[in-house]
Amino acid sequence: MKFSTFLTPRIHRQRRDGVESPGAGASGRRLWVLSRALCRYRVFPLLADSNPAKRLAAIDLKIAEWSPWPETARLVYEDGKRIGVWIWDRASVDAQIEASGLRPERVTVMPETGLQPRGVDGLRHVKTLDGSEGQWWVDGLLAASRWWPEPPDRAEWVRFQRAAGVPPESSSEAAGEPEALPELARPWLSANAFRSGQTLGRRLAPAYWALAAGYVLLIGVYAGQAIADRIVLSRIEAERAAATAEAQPRIEERAAALRDLDAAAKLQALSPYPSPLEIFVKIADMLPRNGTKLTQWSFQTGELEFTVVAPTGVEAPAYVKTLQNIPGFTNVSAEHVGSDKTLKVKLKVSPT
Repeated sequence: MKFSTFLTPRIHRQRRDGVESPGAGASGRRLWVLSRALCRYRVFPLLADSNPAKRLAAIDLKIAEWSPWPETARLVYEDGKRIGVWIWDRASVDAQIEASGLRPERVTVMPETGLQPRGVDGLRHVKTLDGSEGQWWVDGLLAASRWWPEPPDRAEWVRFQRAAGVPPESSSEAAGEPEALPELARPWLSANAFRSGQTLGRRLAPAYWALAAGYVLLIGVYAGQAIADRIVLSRIEAERAAATAEAQPRIEERAAALRDLDAAAKLQALSPYPSPLEIFVKIADMLPRNGTKLTQWSFQTGELEFTVVAPTGVEAPAYVKTLQNIPGFTNVSAEHVGSDKTLKVKLKVSPT
């Protein structure tokens, strides 16, 4: 997707509390800029495979594990060694675009980072449409990012640097006031660098479904619901049977899907940790059957975070004690968020 050489994009800015639309005199292609507060960002190593489709499929497996939304849109940026991934709630953003009288397929959606001057190396604390963002740039790629609704205190800033792997010689003691960067006339993110706007959960080709469907985990289900039926192996088997019954042109497609499925299984087997579904089952089984539910699930390289919401209140010490007794769970901590009915839990999952 290219922007006109002469026309400045008509920029719509979506914040947490509403949408700012361009004036009537604006021209050029419409650009929908998302506040950093509405996006999530993470960096992954680049899969050692020359096939772009396989590399992107491997990243989508990670996104399915990471994203809290049923429909996730993504922007993927590669620098040859690493992949930077922005994700956002596709359904929510589409609804805002339509409420503004626009068609989502005619609008380019981009995180606000794309209109900030690009970093090269080092730390930055920048002002965003909502709050501020800590950035750690390495060789021109945003290697780590964290958003705060208010400027971070010293402890939060230090934690961000440690999590980002900032070396001592490049670190700083305090974030200071966020820097207000000038907005670029056009995004620095190029169309060639991005595979943009894809949605995990719909409009994917059958061969791609065969690779990715078995690893999609929907977050936010109520505890006590049976989750075995969420395993989608039956869908894969149905597609295999349908491909076999079809005419000769579909046979080659089916064979390619099976090869990709085998590659995905081998990739998943490299992980030293239990599967996200196995971990979810352990936690769901220990929750009371009174409408208690899990939300905000995040599992990455052994670090697990989730939120428990209970209609009658939830006791932090009881949950910590119960989770500590589950084999493979260590360093359990819990704290109430907002009220005694909401509990944020953090723990480490031991490799198998």
